[in-house]
Amino acid sequence: MRNYAVAPGEYLAEWMEEHPYVTQAQLAERVGVSRKHINEVLNAKSSVSSDVALRLDRVTGIPANAWLLYQAQYDADCARLSNREELAKYEYYISDNLGAYLRQVHATEATRRNPGQLVSDYLDFVRCGTLDAFVRRCEVEIVSGFEFAALRESSKSVDPAALLAWIAQAEKQDADGRRFESDYSASKLLDVIPLVRRRSLSPDMEMLADMRTILEDDGVTILYCAPPKNFPLHGVTYWVEGAPVVVFSERRKKDGYITWAVFRELGHVLGDERGGDTYGLAKPKKQQKAEEKAANDFAKETLFGESGLVPFHGLTRSADIRRVAMEVGVAPGVAVAAMHKNRMLPYNRCNDLLVDVAV
Repeated sequence: MRNYAVAPGEYLAEWMEEHPYVTQAQLAERVGVSRKHINEVLNAKSSVSSDVALRLDRVTGIPANAWLLYQAQYDADCARLSNREELAKYEYYISDNLGAYLRQVHATEATRRNPGQLVSDYLDFVRCGTLDAFVRRCEVEIVSGFEFAALRESSKSVDPAALLAWIAQAEKQDADGRRFESDYSASKLLDVIPLVRRRSLSPDMEMLADMRTILEDDGVTILYCAPPKNFPLHGVTYWVEGAPVVVFSERRKKDGYITWAVFRELGHVLGDERGGDTYGLAKPKKQQKAEEKAANDFAKETLFGESGLVPFHGLTRSADIRRVAMEVGVAPGVAVAAMHKNRMLPYNRCNDLLVDVAV
């Protein structure tokens, strides 16, 4: 994108150079305007109106539409350059990791050497026309919604700008976009959850694709997308036109972690009464913690039954975990992931039971 603006007067000046016998005064007389007006057009102090464009067409042979396009392009370029200069003041919204992410996904080529362009390209990427619109999204949609249905990798604070970029990239990668046509209902989801659980019992490279198909046919969209570097969330749930969309990072491509994450977020979906809202409303921390616990309890009970992880207490050998998992009716890798999560098993133990899956 060019860093300059070309006024219609520059094209008019070129025409006059090619026709040296026509002075400004003569041109003004032929066009039917004052010499001052021609001088102002030449020096970008006056714009070319529709009427003047038609007159210039007759005098110069350059079509009126071309003059109007020159003017429109000049106005747009001036507005863009002015806006970019203003946006440069807000480069602090774009962290180094986020800037690198935007370049990685080809959302920008700008660096901090061109801060205005960097911020402008970011706003384009997350579909915000102004910085104020971006700030409102952060305040209303993220602070009040996203974090309350998020699967965290760490306790680090969430960068709202990075979160919006991650969601935007996930949606851009979703070529089908079937969620916008989905007919979600909690009852339909409850009906297919046993099918999803059954598919998790035989983990392979097609497992996640099959789970996604089952869920998307019933109104729940699952997207996988690599987040910015050091981003603390592994998953997030939000709503689009009354249908839930779950986005996961591409970390932990093992069946146990992915299956647990899917069922945990399904617990959030079923426990969320905000379906008609885009991202949700602010909630007290006490309510947030209660919903987090409910989502985890849903995953545990759905995957392991009423006894939960009790049958696995004290187990530290892969063979024993595999045997009990078969008795309970759950994939061994899911049992290992749950035991790791609940600190029943060191993270370096029994990882041989985890199965690679494709995301």
